Amino acid sequence: QVFSRDQKNGPWTQVWRHNGQSNYWWERVEIVVTDTSHVQYIIQAKSDGQSNSKEIVAIDDVSFSGSCASFEGQLPPYEKTTTVAPNPCRDDEFRCLSDECVLAESKCDFKFDCTDQSDE
Repeated sequence: QVFSRDQKNGPWTQVWRHNGQSNYWWERVEIVVTDTSHVQYIIQAKSDGQSNSKEIVAIDDVSFSGSCASFEGQLPPYEKTTTVAPNPCRDDEFRCLSDECVLAESKCDFKFDCTDQSDE
């Protein structure tokens, strides 16, 4: 989802939302900005709630063009929230891409310890 607002502590307006399931592909989205005043954007990506360690949300190649210019004033405040995926491994273990745990000292030892070989 993408939200915008043009005043300090003002209401957020949704300017884009993905509908449906994304599965495992990239989706290109272009949002045309016509507002010439100072605007703040929030790009929000979240999982659908199905706890799966293989879920990946990526936001890539965000660019602004045209008459967009940096604003040197104070931006409206916002709350930053992030969610860190739980790590099933202990501190002395390496987490394989397959979610297996192997001893941390096994990483990059020229031997495959993870079944997916992600430790090398």
